[in-house]
Amino acid sequence: MVLTAKQLADKEGKLLRLGDVPAYIHKISGVLPGKRVIYTWVLKGKRRYTGHMLKLRATKRCDIWFTTEGWVQDFLRKLNE
Repeated sequence: MVLTAKQLADKEGKLLRLGDVPAYIHKISGVLPGKRVIYTWVLKGKRRYTGHMLKLRATKRCDIWFTTEGWVQDFLRKLNE
C-alpha cells in the first residue's frame, strides 16, 4: 500500500525534508548534525553501540527525500538503546 504525503503526515507526524532534519534534531536534542550526515544515515545507516547498523527511514517523492518527525525520534531512540 502506497501512502500519499498527507496520509503519511497524518500517521507519522509532520513531514520533514532531509535538509530540515538537522534543525529539528538541534531543537529536540541540542546537537547540530550536518546535512551530509543525515543523508548518510538514510543511505548507509549509523552503527549502534551493539554493532548493528540502523538506518533512518525516509521516502523519496518527486526526487525529494522526506522523513517524518516520528521516524527521526524513533531513529534517535533506537540509536541510544
